[in-house]
Amino acid sequence: TVTVLYQAWIERIRPVLILNKIDRLITEWQMTAQEAYAHMQRLIEQVNAVLAGFWEEERLAKDSVLQQGTDAEQMKSAAMGGDQQDCLDDDSSIYFSPDQGNVLFASAFDGWAFGLSDFAKFYAPKLGIASPEKFCKALWGEFYFDPKNKKRILTRKQYAKTYGEGRAAAAQPLFVQLCLNNVWKVYDAILMHPDTDQVDKIIAALGVKILPRDRRSKDRRALLTAIMQGWLPLAQTCFLAAVEQLPSPIEAQARSLPALLHPESFVRFPHLSPDLPSVQPTDELERALYACDDGRDSGPRDGHPMPVVAFVSKMLAIERSSLPEFNVKSDRL
Repeated sequence: TVTVLYQAWIERIRPVLILNKIDRLITEWQMTAQEAYAHMQRLIEQVNAVLAGFWEEERLAKDSVLQQGTDAEQMKSAAMGGDQQDCLDDDSSIYFSPDQGNVLFASAFDGWAFGLSDFAKFYAPKLGIASPEKFCKALWGEFYFDPKNKKRILTRKQYAKTYGEGRAAAAQPLFVQLCLNNVWKVYDAILMHPDTDQVDKIIAALGVKILPRDRRSKDRRALLTAIMQGWLPLAQTCFLAAVEQLPSPIEAQARSLPALLHPESFVRFPHLSPDLPSVQPTDELERALYACDDGRDSGPRDGHPMPVVAFVSKMLAIERSSLPEFNVKSDRL
């Protein structure tokens, strides 16, 4: 994980964190929803600690260069002028937080995933909350329902002041009540403590369409997968997260490619100027790559066709004798 994070960091890629295998917390580790919530919090904190280390490393390197007075021209180019000198002082945009939409919770094995926005959009109208986006902020962290007024949300401090520290310690945060508890109920009714009547109620409550053969199947995991995929489809959730959280191809190309093609200009401070590339294209090929230009809009430039790039994604080492040209069949002799 650290290696992947570092690669994304130096290539200036904006990632989305997916906490996978949530099903194992239920079926194998047999955690309660509250225990799983605490476990997920720790995981996200550990990932953010790694990012903080990358960030601090850049800060120290930058300070060292400024103090020694070396690489002044490189610093000037990378910072795009003096107005960017303090851009490393704000690190709020580099961290993962579910309420920002850049964290998903998933079980690829069972085919489901969700982000906070999925539950915020569902519950906000029921609770009389006009903005699901604002409700997302309360779905992660120490926020609780007021026991006397379910439409009122309290912070941990407010809850403890009103109902005492003992009840506050035992209270479940909104993420547990509205998100995890519902997922846990589905697993409990189908896998952990099979209950046919409860399964029928869950299907009706979720409004998912289950094929008769899936409902009659003796394979409970298949039924679980059908329900969860109908309720929280993995592909749709991941695709929407990519659309909403990741930059467009044009923006991503201009942001990431300069560092890949000219690493000598970014190797020390890849995030010094995160919004603007400091290296301009040196030829037509780089210009087309930076602009994600396939020529359909701009057409040939100066009478020449657009450059074509072939990308080899995998290279495998095999014995030369295994190549098709050496595989002579007997019927060809």
